[in-house]
Amino acid sequence: MRNSTASRYRGGKRGGYNNPFFPKKQPTRKVKKSPTKYVVFFFMCIGLLVAASEYTGFHITQVNITGAQLIDENQVGDAAQNYLNGRRFLLQNKSSILLSKKKLKQALQKELPITDVEINREGFKTITITIGERLPVFRLNYPPDHFSIIDEDGVIVFAEIGKTFEVAVEVEETTTESEDEKISEVVSDDATPEEPPTTSVVECIFCDTFSNYTLITASSTPPTFWKSGTSTLPKSTVSSLLTIKDRFESLTIPVDNFTITQESPETAEIRVQEGFLVYIDLSKDLNAQIENLGALLDREYPTAPRNVRYIDVRYGNRLYYQ
Repeated sequence: MRNSTASRYRGGKRGGYNNPFFPKKQPTRKVKKSPTKYVVFFFMCIGLLVAASEYTGFHITQVNITGAQLIDENQVGDAAQNYLNGRRFLLQNKSSILLSKKKLKQALQKELPITDVEINREGFKTITITIGERLPVFRLNYPPDHFSIIDEDGVIVFAEIGKTFEVAVEVEETTTESEDEKISEVVSDDATPEEPPTTSVVECIFCDTFSNYTLITASSTPPTFWKSGTSTLPKSTVSSLLTIKDRFESLTIPVDNFTITQESPETAEIRVQEGFLVYIDLSKDLNAQIENLGALLDREYPTAPRNVRYIDVRYGNRLYYQ
């Protein structure tokens, strides 16, 4: 049976096993790896880090401003640069690819009175910023010293807290003297000189600049944070006042100023340029109230100047005037 199939697969005296279906594993030879490529890769990484640290980073090449053109381009650039300087990671400021446009947009909207920001990348080191400004529509005053310019959303575009100071009122005294007479005054040591009367004056730097905008006086407490971007009056209130202003222009009674009181914030006290007051309820139909006002003026006071102190149109068809 030496030539049988079983004997061929059993092997000889050394115990060889030549089964082709389950071959014996051959020992693998370990190949020694050269450390040269690891050294080269290490020095390449070091070189990239050094080059990145010496790279000047991306910069703002253009700032496009849409809207009222009240914000200086340098303000936008400085605000963006402040955000970039606050990023501490080594490579964050080295390429525009690593820039988070969303976070930069939020930083600019927090710092500046703007509505929208568009940021575009141009290559690896250049970004372009396009902003939309808030358009001023009213001057807003919280007496005695909080001044601002607000947009149609009731958000502050420019804010300022005025400085109250005392100004002495000069009292002029006229005396007549002849050439031969001289008036002599005797002041005792115990007498104290009388101080001239004073008056309080609130200084507003930009009030004259925006004097063409209609003034709103609000007697309520001003917001805690008085700066650009702070919300003041509700958007619905500002929208109603804009409607009133436009409708009064069509009635040839231009608005001089508005007053919103804390006791009744839904009531607008409107002083027109002719001098009389109009009371309107902002929570009711404005068009109906203004139509009643126009009908009353045409019937009772068709021509200016109108000899009337106030007109109250808050109660529907019942009009009160004096």
